[in-house]
Amino acid sequence: MRLWLKEKKGIIDDPHTIQVLHLSHTPQEGFTGSVFSTLRELWLHGTQLKTLPKGFAGSLFPALRYLSLSSTQLKELPEGFTCSVFTALRELYLNNTQLKALPEGFTGSIFPALEILSLSGTQLKTLPEGFTGSVFPALQRLYLNNTQLKELPKGFTGSVFPALQELYLYNTQLKTLPEGFTGSVFPALRVLDFYNTQLTTLPEGFTGSVFPALERLDLSHTQLTTLPEGFTGSVFPALQILWLNNTQLKTLLYR
Repeated sequence: MRLWLKEKKGIIDDPHTIQVLHLSHTPQEGFTGSVFSTLRELWLHGTQLKTLPKGFAGSLFPALRYLSLSSTQLKELPEGFTCSVFTALRELYLNNTQLKALPEGFTGSIFPALEILSLSGTQLKTLPEGFTGSVFPALQRLYLNNTQLKELPKGFTGSVFPALQELYLYNTQLKTLPEGFTGSVFPALRVLDFYNTQLTTLPEGFTGSVFPALERLDLSHTQLTTLPEGFTGSVFPALQILWLNNTQLKTLLYR
């Protein structure tokens, strides 16, 4: 069953039969009073939502695959959001919100099926340390662009994101990549976008052997002055497009 609720007084009589739910208003506290056992899609985007009701956790949505909170006034995720696993969630959209931080516990172990995570256009400056504390086994697309992000957490490596195909970091305040970024292979990564960041250098080990599937690498409009020694010392077997325009590079020879 698909259900649209356009008024705050709208009451869900039987949450066990709903598969798709569109809300055009902020959900009330009682919203999390029972389990939505069949709900697969929850749409809250474009509402005046500032916070989710207490108790909003994966245990209430065992079948949920799609959750959109984009283009809302959301400033934070509720305490307990990461206390139980979202076992079926494949797509999570938090983009274009007022979100300033993710809760500790926002890890791959809470989102074992997550394929798309969009945090673009938020107020994020950092990701929690625990973000890379466990593997995101299914994550394919990660959008961190158009944020105030200055750095990636330690442990941000290919071993944490074995299925990652697209990583977008453009229009951020990113200055450096964390130690260990190239410490393990990103086996599936096809698109890596650093356009218009403050990146001044790439780490040693940034080679084709770490990015065997990479097709598009955008380093344009960055502060790059040199390329690491190994960059031109190995083959990028899948690379089709490389942007290096509008940087501080004076030569393509390694230092």
